[in-house]
Amino acid sequence: MMKIRKVTIGVTLLMHDSDEDRLSTMSLARIGEEMDFGDMVGAFAITSADNVPPHALQAELTALGNDGTFFDDRMEHADD
Repeated sequence: MMKIRKVTIGVTLLMHDSDEDRLSTMSLARIGEEMDFGDMVGAFAITSADNVPPHALQAELTALGNDGTFFDDRMEHADD
């Protein structure tokens, strides 16, 4: 059976205060690009990592905006 982990990361950024408004609409990929090549300096760290028990998986997925079925196909093939 496939095990699912919930990993939470924290990102710390130093940036011009004029960039703060656009931050809420930026993707994580775009924030990474700004950290690597743009006008922001930053770092990330894992703040927690826990196993998600099977009975809690659907609730965890819906809390992230998923319909609760993301891992369904993968779980069916986990024992193959």
